[in-house]
Amino acid sequence: MYVPDGTVTGINGLGNVGNAWWTFMPEFVGSRLKDGWNFTANIYGEINTKSTVTQYRSGDILRAEFIATKTIGMWTAGPVADCVGQVSVDRSSAFDGGAINVNRYNIWAVGGSLSYNFGPAQ
Repeated sequence: MYVPDGTVTGINGLGNVGNAWWTFMPEFVGSRLKDGWNFTANIYGEINTKSTVTQYRSGDILRAEFIATKTIGMWTAGPVADCVGQVSVDRSSAFDGGAINVNRYNIWAVGGSLSYNFGPAQ
């Protein structure tokens, strides 16, 4: 969870490290580890509240990471994937004159993982 615990400055509240809103991040992580196999899914969201300065509310985000690897001897290899997307629209306010960015994003990445276990370091 991100909390508005820093100093909020500037006309829109973004002039310092503190945010003027809360972000809640529920998360689910599940793994199946057996016979050298690793199947893992990490899924979490970012649920934003509206800014106390501008009343603008950023859309919510959903992120998912997937791993499917096999260890044989000292080597581990397999596919990995990551996706992140905005699942709800931004909500504007009078501060922004009702103007919002209506573009959502959805990004996918797929690749591979290869590692070697040296003993004290992997």
